Amino acid sequence: MRMRILFLFFFVVGSLQVIAVRAQIINQDASGKSSIITPGSAININITESQIQASHFGSYKSLIWGIDMTGKNSSGIASLFDEGKFTPGASLSLLIGRTFVKIKSDGTDERISNLQSKLADAQNQFGGKYYVEVKKQFNASSLHPTVRQKAIKEVSDLDKKGLPNLPRSLSDYKTTATADSNEVKVINIVVKNIIKYVNDELLSLEMIESYIEQLKNSPTASFFKNKTTHLYARGGAVANQFSYDMGNTFRNYSARFIDTLSVASFFELGVSHQFRKNFVGFNLGFSNLSNMDRLTSADYSYSYQDTSVNSGKLTKTKNFTAYSGKYGFYKKLYLNADFQHLFTIATSKYIGIGPYARMNLTLDDDLVDDNLTFGISFNYLDGQAGKLLGGLYLQSSDISGQTQPNFKKSLQFGLIAKFSLSNLFITK
Repeated sequence: MRMRILFLFFFVVGSLQVIAVRAQIINQDASGKSSIITPGSAININITESQIQASHFGSYKSLIWGIDMTGKNSSGIASLFDEGKFTPGASLSLLIGRTFVKIKSDGTDERISNLQSKLADAQNQFGGKYYVEVKKQFNASSLHPTVRQKAIKEVSDLDKKGLPNLPRSLSDYKTTATADSNEVKVINIVVKNIIKYVNDELLSLEMIESYIEQLKNSPTASFFKNKTTHLYARGGAVANQFSYDMGNTFRNYSARFIDTLSVASFFELGVSHQFRKNFVGFNLGFSNLSNMDRLTSADYSYSYQDTSVNSGKLTKTKNFTAYSGKYGFYKKLYLNADFQHLFTIATSKYIGIGPYARMNLTLDDDLVDDNLTFGISFNYLDGQAGKLLGGLYLQSSDISGQTQPNFKKSLQFGLIAKFSLSNLFITK
């Protein structure tokens, strides 16, 4: 009962807080863990493991803080909200850290500046290039030298009306250099060639101007412009409440089945880094945990007679699950590593794929062996607030074969439903 109240308190308070602040988990393993953190808000439901997780990571200036609450139930997700038994129970962790954001330009501003300089240079140089082209075209003609020089002077002066007006000025040009009809025809042919040259030059300048406007107006995602690193410390507690079977040597029910509540703790240091569409995280931690997850579970039915009824016999039956085996606490060091790469499938919609690894070094070998967990997760992420997200994972809980020599039996496949309560990518 105490465990149920504890969990419900954490869940209700967390649910209220998570609406107002931001949290996000990009990926997670079968136990709901990840070394990657990023601002956002989310509730994750691991359908396979009957586990619900509410978490958020908020930020203030360069500080980051967060809270993560997880509840797991052996009898299904629905009973987390009703009359279920919290086994193994609930966990609560708090996080504090520092955020470093490095703004990295994608080169757009530099390209715009270079193009504007190129455009200005081309416009300034056009007058000289135009005069050279006019002389070149007329010098190649059969005009009399005197007529040629007059025509060159007239056509060269047309650019004084402005570069944008030059094609029209050339089209409207009527020569006064000669009255001879044959020479006028030659001049008109030369002017047509010059018009073609001018139009080609103006087209090149217009293309540069158009590209500059395109760069100015093109949207760029904020997370393409920065590299974000979170350095953090996280600590928390894991609570287990269960019925422990002392063994059949005890003939009395209350002596054999002991209501057990254990509270364990952990502490870790981690780093989470985001660059472009990649997320990577590492954390190193120490924990003092119980081996409850290694105990053997069995379902029981216990009946006894209600002596308060005098007429006939009234029997009460109690169904419960108990755990047996060598029980105790053990200390372990662990190293977690996660990676996710996002593939864009539409605006603000991504498919995240990446591996993760969990290395556990036990300091009490008589209770739990060392093991190495390896898995890969697939996640559908929607950057818009309030969208239902989903994911799945495939992992081997003991790829090293220390606790489970049969590799197939160590495999776990899970489905995760996620509900995001704020935008996925937030840069502050």
